[in-house]
Amino acid sequence: MNADEDLAGRESARRGFGRIAAGTALGQVATFIALPFLSRFYSAEQFGILAVSLAVVAAVAPIVLLGFDHAMLVPKKNGDLGPLITCAAISVVLACCGVAIFVLVAPDAVAPPAALRGAMTWALPTLLLTTCAGMLFTQLAVRAGKYSGIGTRNSVQSIAISVAQLLFAPLSRGNGFNGLVVGATLGSTVGAALLLPRARPYFRRVSPRECFSAMRRYWRFPALFAPLNSLSLASQQAPIFFTALWFGAAESGQVGMAERLVAIPLALVGLATSSVFSGEYAFAVRQNVREKRKIYLRASVRLGIIGLAILAAIAGLAQYAIPFVLGDGWQNAAQIAQVMALVAATRLVCNPLRGVFRLLSKGLLLTLLDTSRVIAIALALAATWWYELDLIGSLTAIYAVMAGSDIVAWFAGFVVSHREDR
Repeated sequence: MNADEDLAGRESARRGFGRIAAGTALGQVATFIALPFLSRFYSAEQFGILAVSLAVVAAVAPIVLLGFDHAMLVPKKNGDLGPLITCAAISVVLACCGVAIFVLVAPDAVAPPAALRGAMTWALPTLLLTTCAGMLFTQLAVRAGKYSGIGTRNSVQSIAISVAQLLFAPLSRGNGFNGLVVGATLGSTVGAALLLPRARPYFRRVSPRECFSAMRRYWRFPALFAPLNSLSLASQQAPIFFTALWFGAAESGQVGMAERLVAIPLALVGLATSSVFSGEYAFAVRQNVREKRKIYLRASVRLGIIGLAILAAIAGLAQYAIPFVLGDGWQNAAQIAQVMALVAATRLVCNPLRGVFRLLSKGLLLTLLDTSRVIAIALALAATWWYELDLIGSLTAIYAVMAGSDIVAWFAGFVVSHREDR
């Protein structure tokens, strides 16, 4: 296999964006339709447990995959992917076993409620497994330029999650079962299964020697990029973790609901752009095409226009729309969404473009950016504790720092793209 095989069967960037956006839109519509029912069937505390579970999985998944999901875009030969896939799969299985043991033996301060431990012992590792599988299979589909499969997965997975969560609602009235977490687990399983046929052509039997060779060649991904990506995602989830520890599960449920509502437009645009941008930018890197700055700016402009529209809509309408949609008891979620408006816009623009640092092997720069981001968020958290700010004041400080860090990261990505075209 040679690099020219990348040209075979690739969908165009425009068509890819449209198909992913359409699939994601359908899924997000299903999520939005289900939310008014879910917010009345489940308590804020149950939503808090879901928010923390999803935040933990999102933060640890890059490390669990050894960063090899993003490494799928790098090798010029498709035959070189087998050892990377095998190493990632072994790591995921071991990590899931470790998570199950941790849930069983963890101290009460960091563990799920005692009544939920039994269900969470299998639900959380399964959620991690299927999430990692979906991330890996998505990157394989991106490499092949098969964007339509990603769009189908996005819609079906979102619908499956919403339907499962609604069906499990009657079982969640006791303290021993959380239908939100179990529904998310089943839905992500469906999503991973849909992408499996796109990934299967890259599977092959590999020897231990090939795996060790791949680890040596792509060591930067598990040693640098995966920890940095997890650190970045954990910092993005800082409001969830902070609220759960400082204000309790019910308030973290309010934050989780606000982020879930804000995530609907972000997922619609951001995921589609991220997949297409990563595929086209990686293709330009592999083929040594000097259009990386142009690709970066084109994506930035498109995302920036949409981000400004989302900023205005959230700031102006959240106060009235969210209580109307969700019902009584969710007024805090409306205030939190307004506080999130600025970081929602910067996140929409910057998150899809962060992949340039991995694709261009700018590990040191990414380390500096993520380290400075974590330090800034830590200082914001310290300030909220020192000044004893309430929930809204604390979140305002945290989200403002996150927005500033996004802007700095965007400028850094532009600079490295410009230099690579010289």
